[in-house]
Amino acid sequence: MTRCTNCGRRMKAASPTGLGPVCARRAKAVPVPDHDRDLFGYDIERAVSAAQQRIGVHIAVMAEDASQAVRRGFRAARERVGL
Repeated sequence: MTRCTNCGRRMKAASPTGLGPVCARRAKAVPVPDHDRDLFGYDIERAVSAAQQRIGVHIAVMAEDASQAVRRGFRAARERVGL
């Protein structure tokens, strides 16, 4: 006796797919959507643009923080020197 490749049930006769009759009925093709969404319903293009926008804002904030840190460092150095 052969077994189903999906669930492991015993089958009377081997099938070309290797699935038993119950698993073959349950196995359905995944429908291809007409829009640019993945299988979970997310809009891929919108997610990419939102991620790029968030990364751009994060980089701008980090650059401004670094610039202010440099200014504070120069100000502290000038105060130590007495200028």
